[in-house]
Order: sequence, then structure tokens, then C-alpha cells
Amino acid sequence: MFDIPFPTDVLAGIGVLGACAYITNYTMLALQIHTSETARFYALNTLAAACVLTSLAAQFNLATAVLQTFYLSISGAALALRMHSRRRPRHKAHRDNIIPLPRPRSRPERRSYVRRNVR
Repeated sequence: MFDIPFPTDVLAGIGVLGACAYITNYTMLALQIHTSETARFYALNTLAAACVLTSLAAQFNLATAVLQTFYLSISGAALALRMHSRRRPRHKAHRDNIIPLPRPRSRPERRSYVRRNVR
């Protein structure tokens, strides 16, 4: 009556979710929605690696397992560093490490060269 998916189908779905997370993360990076300095970048990378690594339980591939373990460990460490640096009070020079955008040049005022009769 009800079609219950097999665990391999569920694991494959988790793997596809991880691939979508990688694609979303890279797209957001390319479109400058976020940078590689944000915790969101590393959190999404960690989620993607965990999903793909979980999906390897259905069909194991050593090369993929090594890569996903690397991504998971590096992204997890970077995420922990980002979260730790948020809690620690930082010097103002480090906190304001944002490069301001240049101000647009203002156009010189247009002057009317027609003389008006002012009395």
C-alpha cells in the first residue's frame, strides 16, 4: 500500500542533499552573497561533507571518503575558530578589519552661463 524507501534510497537522498549544499555554497561564494571568511561558508561546507560522507554507507568509494573526511575536518576546525573568535573580545583594529568602499565622485555642479536679469 505505502511505498517505503529502502535505506539505500534514503542514503542516496542524503548524498544528493550534500551535493546541493556544496553547489549552493559555491554559488553564494561566486555571487558574493557571502565570503570564505564567514562562519556560514564553513557551516554549509561541513553540512555538505557530512551528508556526502553519510551517503557513502550505501556505496563506498575510498577516494570520496578521503576527500569528504578532509573537508569535514578542515571545515569543522575553521568553523570552530570562527565561533571562538566571535566570543573573545578583540582589539578594535581587528574588529574593524573592513575595507571601506570608495565614495563615488561627486559631479561638479552645472553652472548656467546664461545671465539672468537680477534686480
